[in-house]
Order: sequence, then C-alpha cells, then structure tokens
Amino acid sequence: PIPFFVRFGWPFIVQRVGFVRRFGNRVDRSEPLPDMRDRQRRELLHHLGDGPFLGCRNRVSLADLSAYTAIVTSHLIGMQRGSNFLEDPEVLAWCRRVQTHLPTNPLVVPDHLLKRRHP
Repeated sequence: PIPFFVRFGWPFIVQRVGFVRRFGNRVDRSEPLPDMRDRQRRELLHHLGDGPFLGCRNRVSLADLSAYTAIVTSHLIGMQRGSNFLEDPEVLAWCRRVQTHLPTNPLVVPDHLLKRRHP
C-alpha cells in the first residue's frame, strides 16, 4: 500500500498542482466543506433520477464510469477513511451497479497499491 507519509502529505502535494489551485480559487469558500460534500451527493442522486445509471439511463455511460472512479479511487487506495458518498445507500447501490461493468481493478493504479476492496 501507499506509505503513510505519502497518504499524510497527499493533500499538501495536490494543493501545489496548478490546475488544482486554479480550480480551488473558483470554489465558493463561504460554504462549509461538509455542506458542499452533502450538496454534491444530493446532486449525484438527482442526476441518477429514477434510472439505474446517470441521466436516468438504463445502460452505463462514460459519465457513470468517470464519476464512479472519482468517488471510489481514494477509498480503494486507502487515502480516505470515510466518504460522504459511500455512506449513502443509494450511491453505494449505484456504485455496485457500475462496478459490474468494470474489471476487478478499474483504476490506473497498480494492484499492489490497492488497500481496500470495492465498496
């Protein structure tokens, strides 16, 4: 697995990347981080609608695959203890539906770096 010092320092390393800094400058900082995460989770559920996949679609799409990877990557490599998204039963059910369309390791991360299993 990824060494502790890398996991510990990762937020500081990422903050130094140019595009991350530019993106961070556009974020509404008046909204507390827990509220922002909760809002993003609700928006994801809104985009799921009544369908099993994003956009109320019956088939997995590129949007599902990219959102899935963004949500579960930090969990799988042990960088994040708890994810607001993965604590929601509806999001977790969607993750499991998307997961059925993916290989065992859908990430661009070698298997030996995976610390956890799929949610």
